[in-house]
Amino acid sequence: RRIVAKAGLEYTLYKFDAQDTLFPYFKARGVDNLKKMCDYVMFVEEGNHLFIFLIELKKGTDSAKKQLEAGECFTNYIITTVKRLNSAFTVTDANLHFRKIRISESQSKKATLSRDLIIHETGVIEHQHPEIFILNEYLSY
Repeated sequence: RRIVAKAGLEYTLYKFDAQDTLFPYFKARGVDNLKKMCDYVMFVEEGNHLFIFLIELKKGTDSAKKQLEAGECFTNYIITTVKRLNSAFTVTDANLHFRKIRISESQSKKATLSRDLIIHETGVIEHQHPEIFILNEYLSY
């Protein structure tokens, strides 16, 4: 997939590596879904705003809720830690924005925000254009 951003828009994309043990202190067996995590986290800066895109890739119509919620907990931990360690970090609740995004090959029958974006009642945005990911579309909804 290709990521497209307007000039001057800064972003960093982090992909969780399935081969690494994200939670080394938990056994593989035990509580179901304990190790669920979204596929990508993207940090996007626009002016003094920080957008955090939590991205889950799905082939079918499976829910992405657990993975996206785990990604939000993980990034909240990162933000809290950075604030604690760096007093110059100026992100507040007013300029911190989360976007939960499910990228799917399946088509939804819900109302669209634009040609490629669908918003669900859960707040999850479904992206249905498999070839291109335009960051700007997610900043303004």
